[in-house]
Amino acid sequence: IGCRGLIEISFKLRGKTGHAGRPELGVNAITSGINLISKLKRQLAAKYSDPVLGTSTLNLAYCQGGLDTGSGVLGRQGNNIADLAEFVLDIRPASSELTAQKVLKIIESYLPGTKLSLEDWLVRHNLGSWLTPKPDLADLNLPGSYEPSLGYIDTQMLWETFDQVPCATIGAGNLAIAHTPNEYVELSSLEATKNTIVTMVKGGYND
Repeated sequence: IGCRGLIEISFKLRGKTGHAGRPELGVNAITSGINLISKLKRQLAAKYSDPVLGTSTLNLAYCQGGLDTGSGVLGRQGNNIADLAEFVLDIRPASSELTAQKVLKIIESYLPGTKLSLEDWLVRHNLGSWLTPKPDLADLNLPGSYEPSLGYIDTQMLWETFDQVPCATIGAGNLAIAHTPNEYVELSSLEATKNTIVTMVKGGYND
């Protein structure tokens, strides 16, 4: 009956290179960037939560950094301070107030204290949260008890497009094996899903 949203962003942080023996003369884009992201993760969890959907989460999905050689290939020499780092973040907003633009503003607010600069910001997904209150589901005749999903569901886009009409998603499968190698659905789960849909159709709607 709901899900957190999906924000996926990538960006680069630029610091200042120098000799590894004198780290105080440079700004390590990798370590400073990870510290910044850790701070962002704590702020999102503390300020953008929902009583039903829970806490907004942040996953650091990709990180690459090193010495910017100007050739497009980052240097890997240990005696240089890494002056460029690229990150990909997957954020699951529980609050409709949290958007990709808000995340950008938060990151920019951190920069003065880090001596980092932000480059090549790109938003891949900027999808909000969805929640249909349980009282609004009465007309759907849903058998059993239903809760929000931990993962993002495309139903959110329909719910948002059609003025937040009551929505629910029903499907077979075990969330514990979602997105794992050799993901599968048990026949008994398919049968239970079929029975649920049949019950709903036969029940009609309460006009």
